Amino acid sequence: MNKRWKIRPEGSNWGDFGADDQLGRTNLLTEDHVLEAMKEVRTGRNFFLSMPLDLPGGNAINPSRLPPELKPVIRQGEIAFESAARRDNPLQTYLLCDDAVNLCIQHMAEPCLQGHGVMMDLRAHCGDERRMVGYGELMAIIKKDGMEVSAGDLVCLHTGFADRIVAAATAPDPEPVGAVDTVLDGGDRKLLNWISESGLATLISDSVAVEKSSSVAREMTESGPVLPLHEHCPFKIGVPLGELWYLSKLAAWLRENRSSRFFLTALPLRMPGAVGSPATSVATV
Repeated sequence: MNKRWKIRPEGSNWGDFGADDQLGRTNLLTEDHVLEAMKEVRTGRNFFLSMPLDLPGGNAINPSRLPPELKPVIRQGEIAFESAARRDNPLQTYLLCDDAVNLCIQHMAEPCLQGHGVMMDLRAHCGDERRMVGYGELMAIIKKDGMEVSAGDLVCLHTGFADRIVAAATAPDPEPVGAVDTVLDGGDRKLLNWISESGLATLISDSVAVEKSSSVAREMTESGPVLPLHEHCPFKIGVPLGELWYLSKLAAWLRENRSSRFFLTALPLRMPGAVGSPATSVATV
């Protein structure tokens, strides 16, 4: 027993894992334990073990607890559900459907989103420069890092932007974290075609947007979407987009170990009717 504890409850393990331990018996989940556990995978079948968040409904089980309330985003005082983007510019051709029934995310939660993760370390090649990466440059990065993107891969884009968010949260007087750093050029048709042809299953970024989020929509001169990659991926080919993940530590480990692939589990909340959701994500290397 650790000397910190003069008296501990009978049958407890206080101090067994160190004086300041906060993990208890989960300290036993070592790297060797994870490797051994992965040997149990035989068929690749997944089971999602979360109850839908809208069940049982009401507050009959516990009067003080109500079910989560699903609300749409409010933009400029208006509900952003089937809201025409052309109110900002008549040349914009899409609708805003934020957090309202559209592409129900529980259908992605139930079968479990789990498979081969692939890390594209854009920061290692582009630094913190605020610019867009198109098809040609992305292919050069893939070739230089010896990467492969195969059908079903869960592709992650590391830009380092999440580090700035973390730093701002700990600063005494945090300044705005600023504009998005390196992003994909959603207007590059070759890039969109590659996303379709590669068969990748998701695009995930540690930034606020996978592609450049245009703040100059009113300056458009041709009819079309402000976010063409957003239109192409979730709407046209069913590729979900992840944003504001924390990828830096994983990206550093992969680069140090000359690898880009890992085992990724990413589960959205089982919230029927929701378009998007926070993801409970785990990378296993």
